[in-house]
Amino acid sequence: IEAFKSTLEEAKYADIIIHVVDSVHPDMDRQIAAVYETLDELQVGDKPGINLFNKTDLAGNAETIKDMRAKCSMRVSAKTGEGIDEFLDELGKILRENRIHINRCFKYQDAGRIQLIREFGTLISEEYTQDGIEVEAYVPKEIYDKLSVEEQPKRKKLIFNKTIFEK
Repeated sequence: IEAFKSTLEEAKYADIIIHVVDSVHPDMDRQIAAVYETLDELQVGDKPGINLFNKTDLAGNAETIKDMRAKCSMRVSAKTGEGIDEFLDELGKILRENRIHINRCFKYQDAGRIQLIREFGTLISEEYTQDGIEVEAYVPKEIYDKLSVEEQPKRKKLIFNKTIFEK
């Protein structure tokens, strides 16, 4: 149990909990409960999670078990690859929920701010132009304001579907 807890302690640093469940194990429900109990003890039980019910190739046509604590539950097979693409799509959606999509040109003297994106966000593209560094990225809401440059006048913001375009 202690080795199990020390493994789950890494969850403190996670953005999302992905719990792979052996869907054909006879004590599956008890194992799920033990994971949640440990996550609660570690005070990380409130993080968004996906339960992957693995071994669908062995489980047959059984329905996906609904887990009210997980953001979503999905059936997958690590052996055949069934459900993996859908899982990756869902994972991307959940990770982007708390991030803001930006398209911004940083002046060269402010290029250090791009390091915040590299460290805490997801840098999609970076292009060096005559005007500065054009950046497209997803950034956590917590660091969005830190990317602003105080010396520059406020830019007009157009918000569409959680994407902020600055002019």
